[in-house]
Amino acid sequence: PVSAVLTFIHVLGENGKPAGEVVMRHYQAGCDTRMKADRSPVTDADEAVEADARLRLTHQIPDAEKAARADYVLENTGDRTDLHAQVVALWQQLKTESNKSSC
Repeated sequence: PVSAVLTFIHVLGENGKPAGEVVMRHYQAGCDTRMKADRSPVTDADEAVEADARLRLTHQIPDAEKAARADYVLENTGDRTDLHAQVVALWQQLKTESNKSSC
């Protein structure tokens, strides 16, 4: 269970690296800020990171297949309170399982 959490954190970090590299290429080259229709700022780097993320999403396995392979699944279909309750419940479950295996 602890290794699963560490693996999850590692995956998050690994997925963030390409976005950081895209941003740094634009930052080093310089980029202008312009306003979107809703008057919020956007740069070429923002758009490049979004395009990179969308491309990565097209190469991922479907959520149903991920869920079938997973040891634990949290449904993020409600509000933050619902998700928080799921996280707390899973954390308690993992702690209980971990304590049982160490005896």
